[in-house]
Amino acid sequence: MTNFNKMTIDEKRDYITAKLLEGEVTVEFTKIDGTLRIMPCTLSPTIVPPAPIVENKKERKVSTEVIRVFCTDKKEWRSFRIDSVISIV
Repeated sequence: MTNFNKMTIDEKRDYITAKLLEGEVTVEFTKIDGTLRIMPCTLSPTIVPPAPIVENKKERKVSTEVIRVFCTDKKEWRSFRIDSVISIV
């Protein structure tokens, strides 16, 4: 298990993103409401479904404090705050 307490936010983002691109991982984090969430997710292009084409779509503001992932149990896009991550398996 990786000790996230000793990493900077940039190191955490890079580490988590690399793991997500490799395949499905389970991320354990604390939600904004304080509850614990264990989420199977990925960014692997072989698992993530292709994005639908949407006309006149608004541009999303990209936050460096949040990672947007494809949640494999809900089959939807979700996100979590990097500083709330407890572990990745």
